[in-house]
Amino acid sequence: MLKLKFLGRGSGLNPKEGNTSAYFEYKNNLFIFDCGGDVAGKLIQKGLLENKDRITVFITHVHDDHAGSLSTLIYYCKYILHKRPIIVCPCPSGLGEILKLEGVQPEDYERITFRMAFNKRFKDLFIRLLVADVVHGNMSAYSYAIEFLDGYYIYYSGDTDSTMHFLLSDLINNVKPDHVLLYHEACMYECPVHTSICRLYGLVPERYRSSTYIMHIDSIFDEEYAKSLGFNVVQVEKEE
Repeated sequence: MLKLKFLGRGSGLNPKEGNTSAYFEYKNNLFIFDCGGDVAGKLIQKGLLENKDRITVFITHVHDDHAGSLSTLIYYCKYILHKRPIIVCPCPSGLGEILKLEGVQPEDYERITFRMAFNKRFKDLFIRLLVADVVHGNMSAYSYAIEFLDGYYIYYSGDTDSTMHFLLSDLINNVKPDHVLLYHEACMYECPVHTSICRLYGLVPERYRSSTYIMHIDSIFDEEYAKSLGFNVVQVEKEE
């Protein structure tokens, strides 16, 4: 099963671990989840943007640690690669205004706000996008899932304090544990805008915990405790 590779795994207040962002490559297409303040530089340094048919970024919400270097990525694509990246963000407003303040024009990138538009755009790859509105304080925020032709799924929660929503519930109830990878944020303490590890433990059935990878960790996160509960913890790709 295709797994995500992580460029960073930290919360917005845990810069030591880097901004949480992950990617996968599929049939010479690059798909990136979030593009926080330090992410574009890592993508450029690693050469991950080069020689790709399409570059697509899924934005879960517009906090700086999730979208802070998106303008840099767009500028790099425009001036160095001479292509328009695809930005997936259902939020009807906010992202476009932020990019305009940074000098990015709408014609510099392709914006997808509806999952059906994504599915049409990528029908040649035989992948399908699923999207859920989630709760993250008073912000518009989204979780994503990618369904592959072989019936495997990748789920990416973004930041959320939702205890359950239809997308995660549907995956847990209808997809076998060995056919899905769940990447979910978790913090060590109860928080009004994030999911605590205790709540995640109650949310994810035991048979799915070995398929669940915790990300967006805070500075006091206890990896061994998370593993004792049956979860995995994402690891950042090592520098070559």
